[in-house]
Amino acid sequence: MRWPHPESAIGGSTIALVRAIEGCPPLSRVQLEYGVPWNVVVAILGVETFYAREMGRFQALDVLTTLSLEFPKEHPKAPQRQSFFRAELLALLQLMKDHPLMQIGRAH
Repeated sequence: MRWPHPESAIGGSTIALVRAIEGCPPLSRVQLEYGVPWNVVVAILGVETFYAREMGRFQALDVLTTLSLEFPKEHPKAPQRQSFFRAELLALLQLMKDHPLMQIGRAH
């Protein structure tokens, strides 16, 4: 992966976004539970999505459905991975039920 230079990755809109989400309850929970500072989580998400310009080519629902039902059996941890993706699929379906107007994102 090619990491952008810091000066090209940060701008006025990025700084405004960081200020807007600072103290966001879900990010605060991540920091408390996993010990990862919220700004590190935001930075990783920003870089991985090229600051929301790249959101993937596949629907998350399609990806999770496929991986929960047809994870390659030859993989050494196939049962655990299939179980993980099944749980993620159920969480996504619950999220869709709880927030019917929310657009479901794309997966890489």
